[in-house]
Amino acid sequence: MTQYLTSQSAANYLGYSTATLRNARHTGTLARVDAPTYKKIGNSIRYDKEVLDQWLSQFNNMTNTQQAQEA
Repeated sequence: MTQYLTSQSAANYLGYSTATLRNARHTGTLARVDAPTYKKIGNSIRYDKEVLDQWLSQFNNMTNTQQAQEA
């Protein structure tokens, strides 16, 4: 079953503020890549947790800052 998160829950899950996530909906970018998609249901915004997981999977895990500088 699909789990939908509120903007606040999605922001917490991703490690961003709700304001940053709201801004990403307007600009279409988050962390310099395309922002995760969302659904507008009435006046509510909902994020599919699977979509958030897929969005997070595009980033590599780093063990130190040297790796991040080389990436």
